[in-house]
Amino acid sequence: MKKTTIILFCILMCLQAKAQFSISYSFGYGTYKMGDMKNILKSAEEIINSQYPGLDAQIVDNFPGYITHTLDVGYRIQQNEFGQKATFLTTGGKLSRADYSGEYEEKITLSAYRQGVFYRNYFYTSNMNNNRSLSLFGEISPSVIFTKMKTEGHISIGNETQHMDQIHLNSTSFAILPQIGLKFNLNPHIGFLLSSGYDFNFGSGIDKLGGNKIDWSGFRVSLGASYTFNQ
Repeated sequence: MKKTTIILFCILMCLQAKAQFSISYSFGYGTYKMGDMKNILKSAEEIINSQYPGLDAQIVDNFPGYITHTLDVGYRIQQNEFGQKATFLTTGGKLSRADYSGEYEEKITLSAYRQGVFYRNYFYTSNMNNNRSLSLFGEISPSVIFTKMKTEGHISIGNETQHMDQIHLNSTSFAILPQIGLKFNLNPHIGFLLSSGYDFNFGSGIDKLGGNKIDWSGFRVSLGASYTFNQ
């Protein structure tokens, strides 16, 4: 009974504060530091070329930046908004060499889910006609990043193909993303967002990688749309 009373009280307070519930999807682009992973790929290049003289395998992908996908669920009271943020990240590295005599390929694929919360403050809003408005905001989002790593490869000489053992690793790290952005409300329900920031990824080295770290730190920029359920 006491718990029910508290919940009803919180709901009543939110109603009185004219709280707004919203959901938004953004796609964007992220760069990734990945210093240790680049060193691992470079070492693999040197090892394979020493084992097979004349192979001349080259790094063709070196953990580049890539598209990100983000889903936000927020709850806004006046100029303050807080909620949950989930982002999908992916990148990878690749060694490759192919000619008439054979083919060599080795890939490292990284995919991650960034699951966290966010606090956003709309510190400036300009109201326009037809219920339109433009707001500037600052945001901070702490999170946990769950990463999956997969390695695979093969070498083919003549009619013989040798597949390398696949390696699967999981890691967990922490991150914090400060951002600034703007939101254009087309009407009380539909809005568009543009934001940019830098994601700081903190984590210890992975024993199975020789103490090396998967580092998702990097710049982020995103563009998205939101729908607000107004009271």
